Amino acid sequence: MIDDYTVEITLETSFAPFPAGLAVPGCSIYNREATEAKGTDSGLEPAGTGPFKLVKWDYNNEIVLEAHDDYWNGRAKLDGITIKIVPDAETQRMMFENGELDVFDLDSARSQIPYFRDNPNYKIEDGLRVGTYYLCLNQDMEPFNNINERRAIQYAIDRELLLETLYYGTGVPAKGILGMGLAGYNPDLPGFEFDPDKAKALLEEAGYAPGECQLEIWQTVDSPQTLAFNETLQAMLADVGISVTIKQVDSASFYAIRGEGEVPMYFSSWSADFNDPDNFLYTFFGAQNPKSRSFNYWDEEVRGILEQCRQISDPEERYRLYQEAEYKIVYEDAAWVPLFHLKHLFVVQPWVNNFQVSWNGWSSMSYYSIDIDTNLK
Repeated sequence: MIDDYTVEITLETSFAPFPAGLAVPGCSIYNREATEAKGTDSGLEPAGTGPFKLVKWDYNNEIVLEAHDDYWNGRAKLDGITIKIVPDAETQRMMFENGELDVFDLDSARSQIPYFRDNPNYKIEDGLRVGTYYLCLNQDMEPFNNINERRAIQYAIDRELLLETLYYGTGVPAKGILGMGLAGYNPDLPGFEFDPDKAKALLEEAGYAPGECQLEIWQTVDSPQTLAFNETLQAMLADVGISVTIKQVDSASFYAIRGEGEVPMYFSSWSADFNDPDNFLYTFFGAQNPKSRSFNYWDEEVRGILEQCRQISDPEERYRLYQEAEYKIVYEDAAWVPLFHLKHLFVVQPWVNNFQVSWNGWSSMSYYSIDIDTNLK
């Protein structure tokens, strides 16, 4: 520490994603004395410098914050925030309609989207989550060691139908790995049209007669939304002659086996922790990550690019190389099956002003500028 307001960080080697990584909450600078005094309870009794301070945490019920009068940038417009933990989506909707909630986060209550979207009396704020949904195909396992099998799956999926059927149309088909809105995102990727005839032809090239190809997709037992996706995918792939079995296992087993590189196929998502392509591409395909996530895609050219990008200071050159690696992974080697990017929707009461969805589409955001028009409430 140089002085009371300046911290110097020395890296052992150049690391281009570092400045973006500093923006994550884990890189916040904490009061050492207060944090060490509270020990393992420091997360439950935080000593921070934000516009609000914690006054109550009733676990699994509510969190109460109040404005920090001495906040360095001036006091927030809100006197406080109460965050309600309500598992049931219908109950959340009724609370909102009764005026008990000012903001209703629909990300955990997607079943309520049509109700609010189709009613002009409600104000919906949305932002595209800087993340992506995808399929992992394990190249160490048959039939995914055959590139035409992987390509067949890329073309056998009707992404628009998935979005409309499972997510009420609140998203767009994905074309690559990087999330829309992320630094380095490439809007010019061609994408994959739904083409079952092409999928069937690719299966034939892979050496499979209709109905001969059999796959197993894994998931955890505690995810009904994942099961709904897998059952829809199962029907789509059956239409092109691929038989899919859904295997459900407990979470501990799933992640342990995936970490050993032995899950054959699964559906998942990834959202940006920080605004840099490294957070996506290196996370999945750098170091030993292809095994720990069960992709088992070990292309040396791609791995070299990802290591090189960590050393380059020119952002435009980095983004160009990241896009080159992304194209090779998705289109040349069919090592990634892009699915879609989802929007994050909130219903906001008419008396709430200046509400903005965070840049990455997460539920965590700044409430500093929000105010309440008491004349409307």
